[in-house]
Amino acid sequence: MQLITRLVNIYLSLIKGLFFQYKISQNTHDLNRGRPFADSKLSYMCPLTNRRNEMSTLNSLKLVALKKPIHQPAIVIRRNKLSSHLWEQIQLAKGQMTGTPFVLMKFRSIKDLHTGIRKQVEVPKRIKPWWFQTEEGKVCVSIKYGARTLELAKGKPSIQVDSAEDLIKALEAVKVAVEAGDLDVQIEAASDTLRAGFRK
Repeated sequence: MQLITRLVNIYLSLIKGLFFQYKISQNTHDLNRGRPFADSKLSYMCPLTNRRNEMSTLNSLKLVALKKPIHQPAIVIRRNKLSSHLWEQIQLAKGQMTGTPFVLMKFRSIKDLHTGIRKQVEVPKRIKPWWFQTEEGKVCVSIKYGARTLELAKGKPSIQVDSAEDLIKALEAVKVAVEAGDLDVQIEAASDTLRAGFRK
């Protein structure tokens, strides 16, 4: 009789242990899914803890009273355009230095010969290098805005480099200068010339 009672107590203990493990697993599952604990004693603590964690995260950020402008100034748009082309030249130069072709894809609208419907097709973008070799065997790079070559200084539209590494550094330096607004005058002059050509 004592043996039966002992076995019953062991069985009940096992049942209680399994039920307790299930409760812990369920509470953890609810927490991972963003829900409060099933236990009513702990459910009120979870939103408060999350709110404190969010506030501590926000406090580590530099918050400013600025909003994205609806319309960017024209010069900023032109800077970004030239900066994007400089990035392409940098990647093209890196690809040639490492022997890995740089391929940039773009979408082009073409007309289907059978259906007559226009569709968008992804094709490689043709990127011409801005650097060239002089008669003396030196490598120079010019900065272009559209079809116009920017004059970086009076009578000096090109940069001479001694190696592929120097070419990349020169392009990166010009990109920084463009984004800082150091070439705004040259960009505006090239843009005015291009617009004047379209009006003819």
